[in-house]
Amino acid sequence: MKRFSLKEIPLFLFSIIWIFFLFTDYVNKHPTYYESVEHFQLPILLGIFILVSGLCGFLMYKSKFQRIYNATGIFVLFAIVSFSIVILFRKFSEVETSIAEASNYVVSGILYLFPLFLIWFSCFSFGDIALRIFKFKIKESSKALISSALGIMLITFLLFVFGAMGLLYNFVVIPILLIPIIANYKVSLSVIKSLFLKPWSSENIGSARFITGMLISLLVIFLTINYLGAINPFPAGFDSRNYYVNISKLLNDYNGLVAGFQPYNWSLFMSIGIVGFNSIEITLLISFSVFILALWAGYELCRNYLNISLNHTLLILLLFTVLPSIFNQMFIELKVDFGLLFIQLCSIFLVIDLVEKIRKDKDEWSKELWSALALIAIFSGFSIGIKLTHLYLLFAIVLLLWFIKTKYFGFLGMFFLVLAVIFFAKIDEVSGMSSYHLGVSYQRFIYLGLSILFFGITFIQNRKTFINTTKVTLVISFLALAVFAPWIVKNGISAKRINVRSLILGENPGPDINIKKIDENYKAKYKK
Repeated sequence: MKRFSLKEIPLFLFSIIWIFFLFTDYVNKHPTYYESVEHFQLPILLGIFILVSGLCGFLMYKSKFQRIYNATGIFVLFAIVSFSIVILFRKFSEVETSIAEASNYVVSGILYLFPLFLIWFSCFSFGDIALRIFKFKIKESSKALISSALGIMLITFLLFVFGAMGLLYNFVVIPILLIPIIANYKVSLSVIKSLFLKPWSSENIGSARFITGMLISLLVIFLTINYLGAINPFPAGFDSRNYYVNISKLLNDYNGLVAGFQPYNWSLFMSIGIVGFNSIEITLLISFSVFILALWAGYELCRNYLNISLNHTLLILLLFTVLPSIFNQMFIELKVDFGLLFIQLCSIFLVIDLVEKIRKDKDEWSKELWSALALIAIFSGFSIGIKLTHLYLLFAIVLLLWFIKTKYFGFLGMFFLVLAVIFFAKIDEVSGMSSYHLGVSYQRFIYLGLSILFFGITFIQNRKTFINTTKVTLVISFLALAVFAPWIVKNGISAKRINVRSLILGENPGPDINIKKIDENYKAKYKK
């Protein structure tokens, strides 16, 4: 085991002290967590979880039992944990619940897994077919994730097209899900065999197999708890109930796209649950289950990109899962953030692979690199259609490319150009507070001027590199815009007035109000 050097000891001690202060401050500001520990009433259930995790650790420790660690073994563990939770929670229910009713709840939860598997497997099959068009060589371990992400985009695009024609019916949605699986049946059968029959454990598990088994079981336990909590007739959270899931419900009611609202790619994808299967529970579970794909992507990032050990990776994923801000969105605020997270992680894989390839090819932009750029642009355009905040990641990707190819002056030129675009296009006007920012009317011209200055220096230093990098930036921008364009067309048709904000964000379906208008109305009423 590696020992701490003298230089690392002060940093280690400071980290411990800092973690302690952060923890105590968090507990002081969230007294409900302290109260939940003080009045804990589920010792039997906790004991069952400890026994189950210990048993899983023992089975992983014994090499001959490692073959049970696959989708089938996880499913059995999920069923055991589900029955334990529901049966022991009966006595805390406000309504008297029989064992038969509790068991029926668990069986319903298990049955929901089948349409969820069909949806995600269709995404993988569709994306796997489409990915063959691109010539960029993707790392084999992340190929299934990127295929799934691409499949989500293609299915959502088809839903948009049929929604625009008012044809969002189950007899349309179900064939959209089944056709990719049938068309790609050879790969489909191979993947099913790998998931459910072959063991997942490999030779690089290491000596701490007992810890590995415990961490896997704990992760499954926490996910199962939140999975059962997500099965509801409607979401508990305000945002999901009144906005994100409400859009999915409206899509089903209208059998087509809904006027107004910001671009809602993920709500459109979530509508598969209620449109295709007439189940709001499946709509909610689509929002929940994509978190598992995000965890898988996190595993891929830690293991195959950052080279973190298996047990440390599982611990990172487990700690991430139990964060209050995360589990709040697993069964209360079921909305779009996990979907965006998953697509963004897949985008990061592509960016890392692209950067490695650029360093090998130096100044040449091969067909393989252009394929990678096209994929990144497609992922970005779709993500902006989920949430506009993805623009930050898109800007970061473009800035990274400029830094790699043109170093500091080109990077600064693009940095200030991004700021100028944000202020000129009034992308920062979502809150209605942009006009109150000090000097915003002339800052944009300063940023534009600085951008031109640094671009001029870059052009003088290396004209060819500047032109090639500009072409790359334009291609990424136009492709991302092309993927996002259907929403611009939809917003333009339904907009009461045409401007950049209404085209990007759409019209507010309710009263068009913000802080600025509230202030103006107040001053007008009282003549202040």
